Amino acid sequence: MNEYIITFVETLSVTDCRDILAKEDISIVKDYADASYFCVKADRAVIEEIAEVLHIEEADKPVVVQLLVDNTEHQNYTSVTPSAKFWPLTLASGTDVVIVDSGIMADHTEFSNTIIKNLYSKFNDFADNIGHGTAMASLVAGGLLGLAKDTNLHIVKLFDLNDSLTIRDIVNALDAVTEQFMQAPTHPVVLMAWSIERNDIVDYQIKRMNNNNIIVVCAAGNDGVDVDTKSPAGVNDVITVGSFDRDYRVRPFANAPLGIDSTEERFVNFGAELDIFALGVDVTVASLDGAYQQAAGTSVSAAIVAGVAAQYARTYSHATAAEIKTMLLERGTEYGTEMLVFDEADPLVDYSAVVKSIALSLIQPPEERVFNVVSGRICTVEKGTGKHTVDLGLNKDATDVQVIDFATCPPWITVDLATGIVTIDTDYSNLPAEGAYLFALRGNLNEKIIVEEYGVSLQDNKESNIGTFEHYYYDQDIDKYDIVVNYELALSAKD
Repeated sequence: MNEYIITFVETLSVTDCRDILAKEDISIVKDYADASYFCVKADRAVIEEIAEVLHIEEADKPVVVQLLVDNTEHQNYTSVTPSAKFWPLTLASGTDVVIVDSGIMADHTEFSNTIIKNLYSKFNDFADNIGHGTAMASLVAGGLLGLAKDTNLHIVKLFDLNDSLTIRDIVNALDAVTEQFMQAPTHPVVLMAWSIERNDIVDYQIKRMNNNNIIVVCAAGNDGVDVDTKSPAGVNDVITVGSFDRDYRVRPFANAPLGIDSTEERFVNFGAELDIFALGVDVTVASLDGAYQQAAGTSVSAAIVAGVAAQYARTYSHATAAEIKTMLLERGTEYGTEMLVFDEADPLVDYSAVVKSIALSLIQPPEERVFNVVSGRICTVEKGTGKHTVDLGLNKDATDVQVIDFATCPPWITVDLATGIVTIDTDYSNLPAEGAYLFALRGNLNEKIIVEEYGVSLQDNKESNIGTFEHYYYDQDIDKYDIVVNYELALSAKD
């Protein structure tokens, strides 16, 4: 008899699952943090007869893993100049980021002040013999390169040189992460900058992680295929990341079979599950020789987004993992629709369907703020889904906080001016057409009047393209919505 990893339908309790296995005289090799997840020893035919079993996979089925970064030759390292678009509001103190990768070179100078915790290893150590994990960790939490320098970095070593990988190995590693953080008061971010062929067992575990408010960030891949054919990139619940270069140009990508010459450089995978883009070309990372080198690929893009996600997890600590993903994508879509450029080389790809979102760090605010949340779109809501709340983080020292009359809230949006909590009622009887609805708040802080403008995207359904939405203000005097008109001043040559 072989060993299999199986999942049950989610409606069953752990006791129900155990009773079913006992009835069929199936021995349990390992039960996981998830109540409906087991490694068992039995004949496959017996397992397949159990109606409540959702997925079956041979535990020791070999897996081919792709580490999604292509390192160039070593470059002379001189200095690091962070892009202004990644200048952080928060360094993500108190958050947790898990790197599921090849380990880490913990004594690299990049990690001199980084909090590193060893969580799980398939091997007897956490040393990085490949370099991929070290590169990813440097972009997340490195002293010079990291976007979340104050996060707690947790290392899961899953890969090593000349080692084979099985489904059991991956599930055991992800289970260790789930068990560690499923009851955590904050939202950990898990970076998986690698891919395998689509696998239901792995996908199921990742979905359960997301249901436990664990934010999963993964790389789209570099081989120009639909991300729906890959795990974990093809899972809707995760944040799947593609790459652009320093001109915001997305590298050529296409469906399989390739619609253009297969000898052309392939770079970014595509598909409906691809959520957001980040810089992925000529990115400086820490290397195993104790210095630095340049790297390219969707791995480095995913590491950048993981750092940004940690910032969002710190700022929006009361939001769910799904809500944090939505906010991150929303802020990025405002810029991505204007800045991203696609090399539309392949007639088989519907480029208009690609989400044009850029991973933006929370922008550094002025020294004094009435609200912790900076101006911008704060959430997307779907009609008929009940009430949604967003905590703007009211500064306790702010006074005279009020909604500005000429940019007031629509009747289905209310703001508690004593707490800064915004409530959006999507069951309101007279909702307007889908669009982005704006309102403005002001407050007094240390004798200064500070104004913030926020937006809520209202959509008919999840398929709506928020990047094309019109923007509106509510006119309470006539109970109508006025469209926002954008204009430019034409300056004369002497100006």
